[in-house]
Amino acid sequence: MVTCEVCGEAPGTLLCPTCGRRVCPLHISEGRCLICSQATCRICKRNLALTHCMICGRLACNNCLIQVDNVRRVCRDCLPLARARKWPGPGEVRLYSLGARRLAYRVLHRYKARGNIPQPEPGGRQGGGSVG
Repeated sequence: MVTCEVCGEAPGTLLCPTCGRRVCPLHISEGRCLICSQATCRICKRNLALTHCMICGRLACNNCLIQVDNVRRVCRDCLPLARARKWPGPGEVRLYSLGARRLAYRVLHRYKARGNIPQPEPGGRQGGGSVG
């Protein structure tokens, strides 16, 4: 008998129509498995979400998002706000990068002070070598 792919304990008697996972009745919500229902677009509530809107933060699918530039996406509800907003220029992006590096340093320093620096798993990939 197949077990539930979410909890791994109860028998997986139901099939999620979105992803095909076998799940128990406890892990079906809104006609989908718990994982798919949490990853559903908050705007159209039909498709699986791609990413968050840069302005309101809601999960949205590819159909509900509009790409503002190479990286940023906003939902169709926030598009007027995105057009009125001044996005950072090249100089401000440099400042953002410096701030991100400082934040990473603080987080690593805090882990180091506590003595619980995350270690790579044994047998895991080391470095950025190519596959094959």
